[in-house]
Amino acid sequence: MIQTRNLSFFYRKKKGIHQLNLHVPRGSCYGLLGQNGAGKTTTMKLLLGLLKADEGEVYIADQLMDSRQLHVYQRLGALIEDPPLYPYLTAYENLEITCTYRAIASPRIGEVMEMVGLSDVAQQRVGTFSTGMKQRLGMALSLLPDPELLILDEPVNGLDPEGIVTVRELIRTLHQEGKTILLSSHLLYEVEQNCDHVGILQKGRLLYSGSMDKLRQQQALPVGVWISTLQPAQARQLLSDKGYRVEKKENRLFVYLEDEAASNRVIDLLRNADIDIREVVRPKVRLEDLYLFFTQKDTAEQ
Repeated sequence: MIQTRNLSFFYRKKKGIHQLNLHVPRGSCYGLLGQNGAGKTTTMKLLLGLLKADEGEVYIADQLMDSRQLHVYQRLGALIEDPPLYPYLTAYENLEITCTYRAIASPRIGEVMEMVGLSDVAQQRVGTFSTGMKQRLGMALSLLPDPELLILDEPVNGLDPEGIVTVRELIRTLHQEGKTILLSSHLLYEVEQNCDHVGILQKGRLLYSGSMDKLRQQQALPVGVWISTLQPAQARQLLSDKGYRVEKKENRLFVYLEDEAASNRVIDLLRNADIDIREVVRPKVRLEDLYLFFTQKDTAEQ
């Protein structure tokens, strides 16, 4: 749905985006990860034509984007940085203006207000809204055209816990309906919850772009299990005597195994020795670990 080829952008002769080759598959929920200043917002502005690239090309729905591709822009919705709202108008009136200049039927207003959880304040002036309510109204604006492609810059920024849950569930629903979603975030948990593809940006350079499953394969984990017990010293000694390699980390033991099936033998061994087992957890690659792996590796190589 989105593809860039050697996309570059300069800030005062200094590169802000470096030879970006981004590929967002149709129907995916793609999370663009990076700390503040990594280039996430700049990238999204380049995709939307809000900034002019110094080098490279942007393709959306297989169309090379330029000022003549208005029909492609009609198929997308976007929320970049602060939503463009009129504070002296009501929430309904803000949406009504967008419907007028985009030739969208007015019944769509009620639909998107309900989707973002703002139906009860439709006639309230936006100037009285909290930051989170304005962010949700910005989401409603982006959804008015029922877009095939949705581009969201930090969509949960400024939201209270209830708002975060509302937006998270909305993104999941839209993704399940087949929409392509590109969202940026510095919150790794949100990306891990919502996205099936991810791109990692650092200082304007794309360190990784691909599926979450492929990303997890980039970092091999040792085969073994984490064991929590009230008798860690006795458990460690018993397992060591039986030939297992055991490491204690914080209040847990990590038992290295030759294969995953061996975990059942370890559990039986501890139980037969009357050692109380509180928890057994197989290691899982977290997005946080993978993000740090790529960013720290890149820093070390520079």
